[in-house]
Amino acid sequence: MTLEIGIVLGLLAAAVGLFATRALPVGLVTIFLLLALVLT
Repeated sequence: MTLEIGIVLGLLAAAVGLFATRALPVGLVTIFLLLALVLT
């Protein structure tokens, strides 16, 4: 597994966890996820 795949899978797992627990609003999680993808 390459580093890029690991980063994407880690972000996906974090997003699913935050969506499932509703710890943050969905829009905020989406913006953070998109920012993380752009910055990496």
